[in-house]
Amino acid sequence: MNIGFIIIMSGMALVTSWLAFIPLWLIGLFLNQKFNGNAKVQWRFVAISTFLVFPVPLPLTATLPVPNVVLLTFYGLGTLGDPSVIVELFSLYVSLWFYTLPSFLITGLLISKFAKSIFMKGRKMNYLVLMRHGQSQWNLENRFTGFHDIDLSDLGREEARAAGQRLKDAGIKFDQVFTSTLQRAYHTAEIALNECGQGDLFKTAIRHDDLRERDYGDLTGLNKDETRQKYGEEQVHIWRRSYDVQPPGGESLQDVVEKRVRPYYGADIKPLLDQGKNILVAAHGNSLRALLIIIGAETPETINKAEIPTGSPLVFELDHGKILKRYYLSEDKAA
Repeated sequence: MNIGFIIIMSGMALVTSWLAFIPLWLIGLFLNQKFNGNAKVQWRFVAISTFLVFPVPLPLTATLPVPNVVLLTFYGLGTLGDPSVIVELFSLYVSLWFYTLPSFLITGLLISKFAKSIFMKGRKMNYLVLMRHGQSQWNLENRFTGFHDIDLSDLGREEARAAGQRLKDAGIKFDQVFTSTLQRAYHTAEIALNECGQGDLFKTAIRHDDLRERDYGDLTGLNKDETRQKYGEEQVHIWRRSYDVQPPGGESLQDVVEKRVRPYYGADIKPLLDQGKNILVAAHGNSLRALLIIIGAETPETINKAEIPTGSPLVFELDHGKILKRYYLSEDKAA
């Protein structure tokens, strides 16, 4: 009777010990989701948390669930014939678990802490940095610029230098630079790279027409305030910020996304990001807004609210293409 009871109690203790590992697993899954965001790594953590904890020698795990089962069993065998064995076993079981809980939780947290280093060794987070050119002369004059090849203003050059200093302070080292064929974009890249000590990269920077600003067509060169007075505030807002409406003779943002930037990104930029390379794209407000849609940071419905300041690097920390963080390298800008 006593032996049978001991076997039953030991079996119950073993089952409850395994069930009690559910919180540890959940802690591990949560922490891996928070820090890694990788489902395969999470399930690897579940496996290793089990195999690390259960086979450890008894002296090192006196407060862990499986050794509790062993202690209960030996204690019960040593008290065969004692009518108080039920009370003793139950009391010991409860008291052991009372002292086990803090150690149990700490064990879960420690394994979670080191799970990343165990499974993520050799993996490298990479950066995609989007940088709108510094203020151009036509930005200063409040004109629609589009494809017109106007250079930076004095303030624009200062913004480019400040951007380079922020990149230097952030310690981001680039593998490849992409920019448009318009001088306000590639001059911004040149100034910023020189400022952050990576000037040699400008020699291999890739310039392409597909990264140019949106074509404003008949609006190019017009003063924005005067255009609002002529066509109305609402109409100009629709031309500038709607996703699929083209200004007279020009492109919509949808055109920029689907006809230019998406094909170019898929063929030239994304393969390097997939290899873990750090990439800088120095371009224009609308070609960068197109990229935000393409990488999944914005949608056609939310892009209207995305305003990219001149000369402020927008950083994306990536893990196998998944965006981990998004932020501007400036104290007064929020992404």
